[in-house]
Amino acid sequence: MKTRKPPSHASWESTLECPLRCKHCGLNAGLKRPSELSTEEAKNMLSALCAFGIKNLIISGGEFTFRKDWIEILSFSLPLFESVRVITCGWLGKKLFTELKIIEDTSNLIISVSLDGLEKNHDFRRGQGSFIKVLKTLESPSPIPRTVLTTVDSLNITDCPDILGLCLKLRVPLWSIQISLPAGRMKPALFLGKTKIQLLAEEILHWRKEFGHRIDVSPDDCFANLFPKRTWGEWSGCHAGNNLITILNDGRVTGCPTMDNLIAGNVKTDSLEEIWNSEVMKNLHNEKPKECLICGQCDGGCKAVSKLFNKQFCSPN
Repeated sequence: MKTRKPPSHASWESTLECPLRCKHCGLNAGLKRPSELSTEEAKNMLSALCAFGIKNLIISGGEFTFRKDWIEILSFSLPLFESVRVITCGWLGKKLFTELKIIEDTSNLIISVSLDGLEKNHDFRRGQGSFIKVLKTLESPSPIPRTVLTTVDSLNITDCPDILGLCLKLRVPLWSIQISLPAGRMKPALFLGKTKIQLLAEEILHWRKEFGHRIDVSPDDCFANLFPKRTWGEWSGCHAGNNLITILNDGRVTGCPTMDNLIAGNVKTDSLEEIWNSEVMKNLHNEKPKECLICGQCDGGCKAVSKLFNKQFCSPN
C-alpha cells in the first residue's frame, strides 16, 4: 500500500447533540447518535491522531460543550496538539471561561464562536437569547483568543457589515465567513446563489484590503475559486482528503462533515494509516466536477459544493 503524507489538520464532529435548532444547520443537529464515541473511545481516537502526526485539531458539533465529558476531553486534547480550536454556538456564555479555569494550560486553545448577524437575525436563525450569550462569550475577560464564524444566506447577508463592525469593536483577530449550503435544515430557497456569492466575495476582498491590519477576514473553502484573490495563488484547493481528515461523531472517517456519503473507515475498528491511505480517501480528494477537470486552477474546488451541486460556484454554467 502506497502511503501518503499525513494531514496536518483533523476535524472532530464531537456530537450531534445541541441546545439549538438552527434553521441553516447542514447537519440537522439536535439529538446525539446512540453510537457516538464514548469518553474512552474519544481519548483513544485523539491519541491515535497525535501518533499519526496530526498537529492541529478542530472540535465541532452539534455543540461540544453539551457533552458531559467536554472538559475532560479538552484537557486530554490540549497537550497532544499544537493548536486546538473549539467551535461553539456560545450557549454557555461567560460561564464557558469559568469552566475552562479548571484546565491548567490553555495556551494553545482557540474558541471560535458562531455569530450570524445582529440580535434580530441571529436569534431568528438560532433561538431567542442566543445573541446575548454570544456577546458574553466574546466580551468575557480571558486570555483565551476568540474568533468569529459566520454562515451566510439570503436572510443575513445584509448584516455582514455590522458583524464586521462588531468584530472590530471587540478586537476579534479572525472572522471566518462561509456560505450556507442547502443540506440538513437549510432550505434551498435561502441559498445565496452565484451572483450574491460573487458580490460577497468581492466585499470580503474589500474588507481585507481596508481592515487587514486589524482583522483577518477569511473566506471559507466553499467559495473555491470564485473568491477573487484565489487567482493570486492564496488557495491551493479544498483541504478535505488532502490536508484535513474528519472524524464524525460515531467514529466514521471522511474528508469533511458534508462528505458523509464517502466513508473511508471507522476509528473504532481501523487504523488511521489504513483509513488515510484507503482508495476511498484518495478518491474523495481526486473526485472533481467535469468543469474542474478542464479548468484545473484550484484542484476541483470545495468538495461539499461538488457533492451538493455537482459543479463549483466559479463554473461558467
